[in-house]
Amino acid sequence: MDGQLEDDARAMYVRTHDREGVAVTVIGGDVDEDADLLVDEVHAQLTAHLAALVLDLREVTFLGSSGLSALVDSHRQAVAAGTKLLLVADQRTVLRALAVTDLDQVFELHPDLDSALAAAR
Repeated sequence: MDGQLEDDARAMYVRTHDREGVAVTVIGGDVDEDADLLVDEVHAQLTAHLAALVLDLREVTFLGSSGLSALVDSHRQAVAAGTKLLLVADQRTVLRALAVTDLDQVFELHPDLDSALAAAR
């Protein structure tokens, strides 16, 4: 039973809310096998023709190759839609994965939500 609780605690989740007029999608848990959830949510948000979309990755506990691919797909979708995509990340798990793959050079990264929101305006 403990293993099941641990697995549930690490399950990926995605939720979007409005913060100061900017769409903020919070992603948490292990972002790998279920990374299509992220791509689907970004696609759904982009259909609203947003000027900016913030992906808050501060609750991510693991970022695997499928998660990185989902972020790249999300970036492509945002560019095609003319939407500015900003990432919020402050923990080593995410920052290291982005740095090792040079994706930290592709995405606009912010250490906290306030700076991302300011840049989104």
